[in-house]
Amino acid sequence: MPSCKDIKRIVPRTRMQEGIEKCKGNIADYLKDACIIAETGRLYHAIISLEFALEEFGKILLLKETLNNDQGDPVEINGYEFCNHIKKVERALKILDPLQKYRVLFETVVERGLFVAGMWEGETVIGDRTRLDCAFVDFIDNNWTLGRNINPEYFQDLITLIQQQLEKV
Repeated sequence: MPSCKDIKRIVPRTRMQEGIEKCKGNIADYLKDACIIAETGRLYHAIISLEFALEEFGKILLLKETLNNDQGDPVEINGYEFCNHIKKVERALKILDPLQKYRVLFETVVERGLFVAGMWEGETVIGDRTRLDCAFVDFIDNNWTLGRNINPEYFQDLITLIQQQLEKV
């Protein structure tokens, strides 16, 4: 079975907007989920929905860029960019957060032994690894913990930014 990046995505120009609208709906659902989950005090789970919303936002930008750059019909979507979590988030954050104010969601840096080299050193920046930092129970500083301390203001501000920008794309 081919990997995601190896699948050819040849899309008629008339169907590209349909994909963009589908992404917008998915983003809206992820943001609703994130808010509902956050209201229960479970930011560690809510951030995962927020991350998925960012990725879908990046996908919209990729689709729009593809439409602008490929004048053919049908157009071919770059499979590497379409499937690359990091690239989609980077693309989204260039638009949403050009001053890089909201990329760091964690309030503190936790010192710990080596698990994966460098994993917990420095600030954890929002990205595909955010899910790993928020989704699993771990033993840190002699305590069982789920996730890290997330800054709730940054969390809400990033949701607001995505909602505002979603209306413009």
